[in-house]
This record gives sequence, structure tokens and C-alpha cells, in this order.
Amino acid sequence: IKDALPGYLEFIGEALAVGHNVPFDVNFIYDNSVDWLNLPFTNNFIDTMRLSRKLYKETKGHRLGDLARRFGIPDNGMAAHRALADVIKTHHCYEYMKRAAKSDPLLNKRLKDQDMFPAHKQLQFNWVTL
Repeated sequence: IKDALPGYLEFIGEALAVGHNVPFDVNFIYDNSVDWLNLPFTNNFIDTMRLSRKLYKETKGHRLGDLARRFGIPDNGMAAHRALADVIKTHHCYEYMKRAAKSDPLLNKRLKDQDMFPAHKQLQFNWVTL
């Protein structure tokens, strides 16, 4: 981790981190950034699983594969739970939910009514109004 982390942090810069079911991953990056580099990881992030649970409360199944099937995102022959395949699916699911929330007043209201990002309220506002 001490060899790979500096390259990852340089790559991501100050960009928004988007992932599926990411609290563990973000905490792992944060802890190791502090432990190995003495630098906190301060990037904002969006968890597409949590986002899906807020937008589609009435729906069961918020795993990445569930979302991809529901949103009609093809797997393009890529195996599930492989890093690149999961990144591509997560990106498409995030973009789908972003478009849906922008165009559907009910979904947009659900985001505004929920405190999705308590530490980053400005991020929620910016996302909803994209």
C-alpha cells in the first residue's frame, strides 16, 4: 500500500470519489494515507449504493449487479467483481441515477429531503442541481 498509495492520491487529486458500497474503501484510503504518508484523504465521495437506497426506497436489491440490470447497463462480457468491470458499471449507474434525479421531480425531491452527505451539504446541493 505504501508504494501504490502516492500514485493513487496523485491520480485522484481533489476529484470527487464515486464508488459502490465505499465506506470501507474510503476509510482504508484515509487510514493508510495518515499512517503511511501523514496526509489525510479529504476528498468528497458518493456511494452509489446509498444513493440508490435513497432514490429507489421502494425497490429491493441495491447491489451493483442489481442496479446494472435495473438500469439496462450491459456487462459487455466482463466478469462481475473484477476491478475494471465494477468501475465501469459503477460509473454508468451513477450517471443513470444523476440523469434520473435531474429529470424526475420525485427523485430530485428525495435527494433534497435526505441528508445524503451530512458533512458535505454543499456537495448534495451541487449534485442535485447539475
